[in-house]
Amino acid sequence: MQPFLELLDNSAGTESIKSFVVHLQNKTSNWHYHPEIELTYVYSGEGRRIVGDYIGHFTSGELMITGVDLPHDFNTSETEKNCQILVIQFDKTLTDSFHEFQPIRQLIDKAKRGLLYHCVSAELSKMLHSYSSLTKLEKLVTLLNILSKLVLEEKKFAPVQLSSVEFTKNKLDKKSQERLNKVIRYIEENKSQNISLEEIADVTYMTVPAFCRWFKNSMKISFVNYLNKTRVEEACRMMLQTQNQIGYIAIECGFESYSNFNRAFKKIYGSTPREYRRQFTESLKID
Repeated sequence: MQPFLELLDNSAGTESIKSFVVHLQNKTSNWHYHPEIELTYVYSGEGRRIVGDYIGHFTSGELMITGVDLPHDFNTSETEKNCQILVIQFDKTLTDSFHEFQPIRQLIDKAKRGLLYHCVSAELSKMLHSYSSLTKLEKLVTLLNILSKLVLEEKKFAPVQLSSVEFTKNKLDKKSQERLNKVIRYIEENKSQNISLEEIADVTYMTVPAFCRWFKNSMKISFVNYLNKTRVEEACRMMLQTQNQIGYIAIECGFESYSNFNRAFKKIYGSTPREYRRQFTESLKID
């Protein structure tokens, strides 16, 4: 199983690209994919992003490109009141007409697992902030300009590939769509509590073995690893934004002990939680 297919509304056939600003506030899970390439630029706010099997924190100033049929979603907490994200969607054939677009096509190909830019140049940021006010023709020209500059400045901004696996599209019926998003939402709402396999399987009215197979086929990651990724990402946010003790954060994020948290954290980030926090603190001193 896969996330559901989102069909974009362009019945009039008057636009090669579609753009809009999303205001996120305590948004429920809506894990989906579509055949269009998508650029998302975070104007303000922060929250959690899911891209393929990647789970991570997003914040203002970040730009992301998601490729064709790559599942993704953005979520915010109840306390986040001002999260705004620019979304630009376009068909991958947009750059097929001219040989000169070959470098952009290569960039789009790299985005099939998701590309994240933690920052962009002041010039690019200005383009993105003014994008919604442009005419249709100006939007098309500006989009090509943005993609061109990302190609030219790739080494400078060093985009990070997000998902570790590729996804293939497979339409879900309405019932399956609702089931998957119900599970993701349940995890988000209860990640700080103990969630047993029996409990989460009951949410879908499935047996534990059937649920485990279904979840891994859907998310390309086991339920346990997905839950640990979700909890570790929340712990990262708390470590960077609070002065709370790491042991306290581990318990608040649903880990039974510090040793379990330390082991899960090191498996995902390659360092201990203390090293992660120390590196962040030192980087602030340097800046």
